[in-house]
Amino acid sequence: MKIKKICRLCVDAAMLAVTVLLMASKRTGIMLYILLGVVLFVLLVIHNTLNASWWGSVNANRKMSFFAGMECHFLRSACGGYAALITRYLSA
Repeated sequence: MKIKKICRLCVDAAMLAVTVLLMASKRTGIMLYILLGVVLFVLLVIHNTLNASWWGSVNANRKMSFFAGMECHFLRSACGGYAALITRYLSA
């Protein structure tokens, strides 16, 4: 395996372990809970850095950004007949 893939798997496994420990906050205590929250945040930053190429491909070959597309999809499903008007307004 490539080193980057091994790092990704290790970071993902560590994030899973920390998340499980965070769910047991009554048993671990408040100080360890806070420390694990900080560790999870650092692991999340590392995870996003290792997967930066994926973030670049999300918006590739699209006219609208990823989140604008999600908003339009939500509005289409939630608003029914008015969705076309709202979608045109958002994409303009």
